[in-house]
Amino acid sequence: MNVFGKVAVRVTMRNAMRITIWGCVGALVFVALGSGSAFSQTAEMQALEDRIDYLEDEMETMVEESGAAMYAKSMGISIRGFADVVYRNESYDGKKGAADRDVNEFSIGQLDLFPSAELSDDVSFLSELVFTSKSDGSTAASIERLIVKWEPSDYLNFQVGRFHTTVGYWNETYHHGEWLQTTIGRPELFRFDSSGGILPIHLVGGMARGTVPLQDIADIDYTIEVGNGRPAFPGTQTAGDIDTVKAYNFALAARPSGMRSLQIGGNIYSDKIPENTDEDKGALRSSMDETIYGGFITYLNTPIELIAEAIQVEHEDMDSEGYYIQAGYRIGDYMPYARWDSVEIDDADTFYRHQDDRETITAGIRWDMNTWTAIKLQATFGSVTFNDDENPGSEQDLIGFAAQTSIAF
Repeated sequence: MNVFGKVAVRVTMRNAMRITIWGCVGALVFVALGSGSAFSQTAEMQALEDRIDYLEDEMETMVEESGAAMYAKSMGISIRGFADVVYRNESYDGKKGAADRDVNEFSIGQLDLFPSAELSDDVSFLSELVFTSKSDGSTAASIERLIVKWEPSDYLNFQVGRFHTTVGYWNETYHHGEWLQTTIGRPELFRFDSSGGILPIHLVGGMARGTVPLQDIADIDYTIEVGNGRPAFPGTQTAGDIDTVKAYNFALAARPSGMRSLQIGGNIYSDKIPENTDEDKGALRSSMDETIYGGFITYLNTPIELIAEAIQVEHEDMDSEGYYIQAGYRIGDYMPYARWDSVEIDDADTFYRHQDDRETITAGIRWDMNTWTAIKLQATFGSVTFNDDENPGSEQDLIGFAAQTSIAF
């Protein structure tokens, strides 16, 4: 029986329950009228009417809740989420006379909701809705992922919507929920567009992916993606494309049969970035070809966590690159970790107007105080070369400390 049939049954049951209630009331009234004074009969009638109103309200609530529960169950609907609160203290020491950019603040991180539904045996839906607090006190809401997936087999599935581009390992594995990752914050290489990132973190379009098992050799994961390319400045084109050229990405990853904890992979991304004619959004320039090469290796086998990635971005004859190496070792509920980050922007590349050169070393510890709550303490040291309008090329030393409480629910 489908959902609407079940709801119809509930409506019929509601009518039957109402008839039953009134039938019982009629019997009670008959008995009441056959005995007692007129005053007691009036009081009893009022009490019965109040009881009837209460029972009907309870019945309506029960029927509505049952209908909603049946609908959610039949659709396989679930909502999961993540949230975090963070404290940051960062001190910058300018080497070229630039003003210090010290930070000492508490902030609400992101509230990240994951509504999902099983629409049939092989069709599913996933959305990632993120609410972010802004410096002016307001809250910004964004659809970070919206995916409809058809999975006819384990070897092949098709997805359409907005998804995280399979550029490297981190971007596909760890999304916006801070609880998912060991550290506070993403590697410098995988910063989001709005935070000075250099990579196309999201793609709106379609993909085909799957796993091909090569017996006694390895499982090969493949991904083919096509979608709207980047606009004339770093960002994601969600509601249309300003030109007709599409971005393409092809990724492979292998997990050897004898060592499932080891994964080795890479990708190649190709796009044509359109010309920029609005100097308020970046330097005026003609269109340029973009090619991104990425490679990674991971070894995740409790208590050991090892992740290393390197990516090169080519814009015509200009090259920008970045890499990181992260290591952690779990000791009970605790995970000490360290990471070395580096991002270097080609000074001649006018597409990256506000992206910074960064080289940092991060060390910290994560405490899983229970299954769904993690507390992290983290220190960062290094140097940042800010590429902004006020202080272009200002190099500053960075000393930072952060503490975070992150949860999953």
